[in-house]
Amino acid sequence: MSRYPLFEFSENEYYFNIDELIDCQYKITFSSSPHYLPPNLLDIDIYETSFNKIGEFKIRNRDISERIQLTISFAIANFINRMNCPILFICDSIDGKEQCRLRRFMYWYDKMEEKDDFTFEARELYSEALDFTYYSGLIVQNNHAYFEEIINEFDSPEIFNEKT
Repeated sequence: MSRYPLFEFSENEYYFNIDELIDCQYKITFSSSPHYLPPNLLDIDIYETSFNKIGEFKIRNRDISERIQLTISFAIANFINRMNCPILFICDSIDGKEQCRLRRFMYWYDKMEEKDDFTFEARELYSEALDFTYYSGLIVQNNHAYFEEIINEFDSPEIFNEKT
């Protein structure tokens, strides 16, 4: 099964059409997010990713769902390789489906081509100030020049605190 064709919408924004469904697309955005890093790592490019469905649809077809997953996995790996940067994600919790989103990211990682070239880290984090638990993850190339520093920073629960 092949993935859907991926189109560049603008710099760091991509989309793909779901051929089998009329007027249905996914948009994948990568946003520069150096504010998550401490001052000693500010020269590293790190991007946060987000995904938006365009159109109202629920996927009930396993083949369509598989193609979507392959396309998203390809987009993530392609962006990381092109930009030589780690990707960070924070699972939206507004609707209480954050654990489902984390599992989805894990599945997308499992579908990545050459996934042995990458490390996937996931964390459950608790914000004392907000009395709130959320999930985040990181995908980084194993050969990244700052691999150890990035993983060590991600292991620190303070990664999402305000950095100044």
